[in-house]
Amino acid sequence: MAEAGFVNGTGISFRVRGGRAGKCVRMAENGRKPWPAARFLKDFVFFTPIGKMMNPPPTSFQSPMEKGTVVVTGATGGVGKRVVREFLKRGYKVRALVRSEERARKILGADADKVDLLVSDLYNLHEDFFKDANAVVSCTGTMVGPTEDTPDREKYYQGVVFYPPVILEDTPENVEYRGIKELAEKTKVLGENTTKILSFENVEDAKKLWGIIDDVVMGGVSESNIRIVDGNGVFDGFVSTANNGGFASVRSRTSDKPFQLSPSAVGFSLRAKGDGNRFKLIVRTEEKWDGVGFSYSFDTTKDQWIDVQVPFDELIPVFRAKTVDAKFDPRQIRSFQLMLSKFEYDGKLNPKFTAGRFVLEVASISTYSNAPKVVHISTAGVTRVHRKDEFPDLEKEPPAVRMNEMLGRILDWKLAGEDCIRQAGVPYLIVRPCALTEENPSGSLQYSQGDTLKGKVPRDDIAKLAVDAIQFGSKSNITIEVAEGGQVTNYGQALRLEGEDKEQSREYAEFPYVPK
Repeated sequence: MAEAGFVNGTGISFRVRGGRAGKCVRMAENGRKPWPAARFLKDFVFFTPIGKMMNPPPTSFQSPMEKGTVVVTGATGGVGKRVVREFLKRGYKVRALVRSEERARKILGADADKVDLLVSDLYNLHEDFFKDANAVVSCTGTMVGPTEDTPDREKYYQGVVFYPPVILEDTPENVEYRGIKELAEKTKVLGENTTKILSFENVEDAKKLWGIIDDVVMGGVSESNIRIVDGNGVFDGFVSTANNGGFASVRSRTSDKPFQLSPSAVGFSLRAKGDGNRFKLIVRTEEKWDGVGFSYSFDTTKDQWIDVQVPFDELIPVFRAKTVDAKFDPRQIRSFQLMLSKFEYDGKLNPKFTAGRFVLEVASISTYSNAPKVVHISTAGVTRVHRKDEFPDLEKEPPAVRMNEMLGRILDWKLAGEDCIRQAGVPYLIVRPCALTEENPSGSLQYSQGDTLKGKVPRDDIAKLAVDAIQFGSKSNITIEVAEGGQVTNYGQALRLEGEDKEQSREYAEFPYVPK
């Protein structure tokens, strides 16, 4: 008769005694069902070097990891031009919203030929500006400057010595509120914060990628299949507990190189339709066959599509359904496995398992991120004119706070614009920098919430923060103030430390605020 077993975690060995391996091995003495040796050989060979030679895997079976496209508004401003430069340096495609192509080419220099220049203002935004874009960084602001400034705005950009300011173009109401309101509305097309890494749209590639691993490898008789129907993967078959078996699964071939995930990814998203059973998604980070897997169990509702979110930090390290001590590294993912098993972990039974026919239809496996889709650059001090009990002496506050009325209630309209971003329903980060300067990047910043922070901060630091938030951010729907002089040098770490946005429940300037 035939015997099968795992060998040292590197592969499967098998031995056949007493004759040729046919469709099944003869029934054992204790009433065990016949073991399908031929099917075992067929399924096993798929994952071996021989199987790869006979049926080569697709050359690139994971969706290409692209940085994507970002839209930068106010792209010729002091912060905006730096945001454009930083995104280009990191390999992103940039669409720069500007009001004058001539001015944009003068300020952006050679970078102007590397971006898509969108000549418009915020009141005339076209939906095509945001088509297939991944994120938006809003650097638009009212053009304010010192009286009698130079053509190159030297007084304005130095940011250290105070000069009495005046509004140079358009009103704060139009720019900070009506324009930002229009922008916030357009950002709703940005879509979900997911990146597809595996799909079944290419039938031939999917057939070469996914193979069967049922309990046949340990003497069971379950039988499953993977089919491609209307661009979805259909994992179905018959699971049996005979011969001490009880699991069926499909697994992707081990990738020669780790999957490339977005640095901001915090989990997997599975679009699936099941039959009421509890299934498992198992992610493998080792090249060897029988290594540690990281498992997540999820329930299904019969014939209903569901979106399963699998946080990285909730994956359970297992070895043959027993929990072990291991840490999941999303940078080392080699393969994925979908499984129906009568066992959960450590010998406990799956409470939602039914032997017999089963089906799980999967549309895609993606990663999801909590990074913001919109980063809006506002300013520190926007709420202080509404908090006279906390800030009774406005003369001690920054110039913009002291001169709010003189500058057309600029801070009131900025706060109203912030609330438009918050209302849009798109994941956001609102950054309130203290006095912006042209000084070299400080490399060490302090972050705060509650709009109490004072100081100054280089524009380079704010630009890097905005880009880091899109690329690495693990938190959204927050508002932060920023100044130089702190101990934080890692922007991503700083964003993870910040708390939830409480602006929508503030007791002053009732949300959503619109000046009267």
